[in-house]
Amino acid sequence: MSKVRLLFLMRDFVQAGAQRFQFEVIRAIDKERYDVDVLVPQRLDNGEGMFPKEYYFPLVKTHAKRIILMSEVGSHIFKPLSILRGWKGHFKETSPIQHLFDYVITRLENRHNWHLAAFLDQYDVINLTEYDFCFVKNCITDTDKVFTYIMTAKVQTHPLSQFKDYDPTTNYNFVVDWDKDYEQNELSYFTKGYRMIRFPLVLNCAEYDSLPEVHIDGTFHIGLFTRISPLKPLEPFIYALHLLRGRGIDAKLHLFGAVANHGSSLLEMQRIQRNMRMLQLTDHVIFEGHQESMGKAAQEADIQLVWCQGFNGLLGGYAALELMLQSLPHVFYDIEPYDLHRDQEAWPMPCFFQLERFASYTAKMLNDTEQRRKLAAEQRQYIIDRRDVTRHMPTLYAEFDRIAASRQRPLSK
Repeated sequence: MSKVRLLFLMRDFVQAGAQRFQFEVIRAIDKERYDVDVLVPQRLDNGEGMFPKEYYFPLVKTHAKRIILMSEVGSHIFKPLSILRGWKGHFKETSPIQHLFDYVITRLENRHNWHLAAFLDQYDVINLTEYDFCFVKNCITDTDKVFTYIMTAKVQTHPLSQFKDYDPTTNYNFVVDWDKDYEQNELSYFTKGYRMIRFPLVLNCAEYDSLPEVHIDGTFHIGLFTRISPLKPLEPFIYALHLLRGRGIDAKLHLFGAVANHGSSLLEMQRIQRNMRMLQLTDHVIFEGHQESMGKAAQEADIQLVWCQGFNGLLGGYAALELMLQSLPHVFYDIEPYDLHRDQEAWPMPCFFQLERFASYTAKMLNDTEQRRKLAAEQRQYIIDRRDVTRHMPTLYAEFDRIAASRQRPLSK
């Protein structure tokens, strides 16, 4: 019996949340039932040489049947198209030759889209994130076989910008990490309807053991694991540290995450540093930079408690999943909850929007070693029970098989 053919679209293999999620799913898929290819929308002149330097390339390559560059699809068209795009930039926009470039480039783009559409039609299911739909939006002939895994909440972006390449009147399949009662807030852009598949951020829980408990030397060390970006505001945590120290608690905040040396990330970094100077926290906030092993970094910095961003009561990303599995207690600050009065001390996910309550609860946990241990144990079990990839794969298998059956392909057993 032939296998169901799956295609995953990955724009790159850097160590980030969307790439991590796709890798976890690709790795977990039953290769006896499904063939998995990965399509990478990179330009031909970049080649494959850049990818081995990226974290997930060798890992994905181990678990996928093929990694295919988009430039290899209709390469006889893609290469001259890339050359013309490069040449066009050497002429002024007002130059008459620009019209000729635009005409030829448009014709070549249409021909390449035809080849790409034929390539995509070979697959039973196409898997991608909302970031990457733009690469194939003009080449999809059947949206029912496309699964969009939503990685970004509205609050992290300009309104609806994550769906700017989607047609609001078309039916899509969305794979989401939130409950049905919240979907209207996130998917109000789509007026005709959609299919929502509940599938959370997942990982292989068996890979993580608890970290040894650290010794407290009089100073409490709090960890925050996130890249420096306007999409993930850090000001609340800086002010929370200020409130903690105002209560007489000797605490330091360790920021673990990459900082891009340009654009909005650099501006965000400058804003954070300005707030630190204003609140006299320069000596109490430590920038640790990007870490390949979050658990090891937390252990070396003697982290006793982790602050984490939440989105309407949901976990903010893979850092929280990994570190909770390693028995580090977490307290969540909700960046913009749907219900502004939904502060909750309830375990296993104490989550706050009111800054005073967030700081007060943190102080209580720092001063009670036994409560921290209990919270860490509950959070670890919570992730094992609800986020292990093997528990959730049957949901995707059912959807993959449904699509394959609708395309009248025999399913493997």
